[in-house]
Amino acid sequence: MASPEPPKKTSPPRVAFPWLGLALLLASVYVFWILPQQSPPSDVSVTFDRSEESRPQGANEAR
Repeated sequence: MASPEPPKKTSPPRVAFPWLGLALLLASVYVFWILPQQSPPSDVSVTFDRSEESRPQGANEAR
């Protein structure tokens, strides 16, 4: 009759560090917070043309 083997000692399962979550967090902070602060604001120019020809038909009738 064979004698039972003693149970092997195993270390508890090692929890992997969430590298993917950390990488996604750092990438999103860089893309949505750091990059917009580094780029200069875009130039916006607005011109108004108040001539009568540029008004749509019936614009004066609504008043």
